[in-house]
Amino acid sequence: MPRDLTLCLTALAVEAAPLLALMKAAGDLSRQGAASWRGGLAGTPVELRVTGAGREACHRALPAELDRLRPARVLQLGIAGALDPRLRVGDVVVARWKGGGGWPMPRSGGRGDTDQGPAPVGAAPRSRPAFRVLPGRIASRDEPVVEAALRRRLRDRLGADCVDMETEHVARICRRRGMPLLAVRGISDTAAEPSREGREVDVAKAVWHATVVAIESLAQARRHSPQTVAAEGGR
Repeated sequence: MPRDLTLCLTALAVEAAPLLALMKAAGDLSRQGAASWRGGLAGTPVELRVTGAGREACHRALPAELDRLRPARVLQLGIAGALDPRLRVGDVVVARWKGGGGWPMPRSGGRGDTDQGPAPVGAAPRSRPAFRVLPGRIASRDEPVVEAALRRRLRDRLGADCVDMETEHVARICRRRGMPLLAVRGISDTAAEPSREGREVDVAKAVWHATVVAIESLAQARRHSPQTVAAEGGR
């Protein structure tokens, strides 16, 4: 098993497509209906796995995968719906568990070139677009939350910034194993308009932006890994 392996998780194939397009020497490890690949991203070994959506999908395979792989860290990547009314489509919310060990927090705040729109699904991000990267709390529910009134109630009750169907379940599994987890979620719809028409473009934008942050996070994790620190210290 590669040293310093990062296990990258997405619920849906559309969320995995840009990372897979960027992976070097991506070997298909798919088995028993689960899509999985191993290769390199940002100079670090990764295994990318599509888990399926929701709590049951996370609990069906993830504990066994963590025990089998014993990765250095876990990256949860995908889209989420906004609960905070200040969040815009294309913003990225980042949450971290277990004190951040193994996962430096990505820098917040947009930078780089003017956003010229999302790359096609499966294509590499063209450049670092201008969008906001914000630390926040991610709530998870077993069904998509498509009513604005329900999103307001969740925001009031939980104080969460966005909602998905997997992150809290993955966090519990990782917590029991002392596994560092970084969750990166691109906002695909707003709190006021959770089910408006034309979401395909918003989903593509959210996935693209989340992928950019994920790649930057992997590069930072590599720079902070014990192997890299030891190698640089020996020069």
